[in-house]
Amino acid sequence: MNHFSLSTIIFIPLIFLAVCLLSIDLYTSYKNRGLSIKIKRNLFLTIFWFVFLIIWTFALAYDLNGYINNQENISISGILSSTFWILFSLSYLIKSWRGNEIGENGIYHAGNFYKWSKIESYDWILENTIRFKLRPSLKFQSSVEFDIKEENRPDLEEILKRKLSE
Repeated sequence: MNHFSLSTIIFIPLIFLAVCLLSIDLYTSYKNRGLSIKIKRNLFLTIFWFVFLIIWTFALAYDLNGYINNQENISISGILSSTFWILFSLSYLIKSWRGNEIGENGIYHAGNFYKWSKIESYDWILENTIRFKLRPSLKFQSSVEFDIKEENRPDLEEILKRKLSE
């Protein structure tokens, strides 16, 4: 049955939202590339989102094939649903692959990017753990923490000295 339903009407703005979020993630990844210190990449989440992406891609292919061949049990809402989940998976795949990092343009933590101008201060709370205090904003976090490998500490100190003293 190839007709619009309530779920179709719901998925159209959700797809628009997912495209916007994916665009923001791609822009953030592109704009803030360069010299950076990779802190942590969550391999489990990266694999999870990649598998999720593959599953929904196959679901979309199945739905499109059925829709093109006029199968009775395929609706446009199934195609829109699969499209939304593919976009959602791509967005989170980018975030999990990127991981946490500290770079020339700012810090990237848990899918959020903070420019150096949004960072108020930092302090070492343990020998290998640094906490950045963030300036008040719409985001709910007031600070973020990173566990730093000992070999990355001199490079990090250089970046911090250069960026936070400006």
